[in-house]
Amino acid sequence: ESIPAILNQSFRPKELIIIDDASTDNSVEIIEGFAKKDPVVRFYKNDVNLGNAPTYIKALEKVTGDYFNITAADDLVLPGLFEKSMAMLAKYPHAGLCSAISRQIDGDGNELVASPEPPYISKVPCYLSPEKALKYSLEGEGWCMPSTAIWRQSAVLESGGIPWEAGEFADGFLVPLISLNYGA
Repeated sequence: ESIPAILNQSFRPKELIIIDDASTDNSVEIIEGFAKKDPVVRFYKNDVNLGNAPTYIKALEKVTGDYFNITAADDLVLPGLFEKSMAMLAKYPHAGLCSAISRQIDGDGNELVASPEPPYISKVPCYLSPEKALKYSLEGEGWCMPSTAIWRQSAVLESGGIPWEAGEFADGFLVPLISLNYGA
């Protein structure tokens, strides 16, 4: 479900880089099927399981566009995310990322939790300056969900890239790093 959800966005991605992290199920066959049908899909395989951060870094090295999104196999990108995020990033070209609300849904389609949890910092899409991002961070306000983030590649690279030392929290570590330097 996650691959068609990305390929069927109203703002179609320039490329969909998929890296299989040495899965032991039939993921490779499924991904190869999408790669054969759609030239946007670029498929790579890790020989051994490297974990999140090294795989994210490997993917970032392959990105040719100006923006990217890091999505896991169990993430489902809802319709309109890319279009709305790219519109916000066009409006605020100095922002390092754009993020949306994430919803955790069980197997029956029931919403379990939203992240960040309400109350939200704004009822409408807005720009957070680095100063406001710092204020909200210091107040413990959750405002960013990394799995929904569209990252400006140059901001990530100028900030040193994805920190492999952060392990499975690499994308969460990037949020303050990028938002405190570029806004969001």
